[in-house]
Amino acid sequence: MALEARVADLDENLKQLTVATEALRSMTSGAASEAAVAANERAIAEAEQRKDRLNRNAQVIRNLCKVYDECDLAGARALGE
Repeated sequence: MALEARVADLDENLKQLTVATEALRSMTSGAASEAAVAANERAIAEAEQRKDRLNRNAQVIRNLCKVYDECDLAGARALGE
């Protein structure tokens, strides 16, 4: 659950950073502005990669929990027989 909450936070931050980058791109020009836009785009790409990793990790944890619950239930049934 914590990973999923982090993914949601990261996704919201990415949306805000994308909007800010587009605003910067449309309102300014020059080498400094282009450098700032490029830096923001790199940050967005890195954050997207992190978000993807967190999503994959969350899925693995969900799968492990499912397997654990199934094994735990099977073990409890075996003890009850």
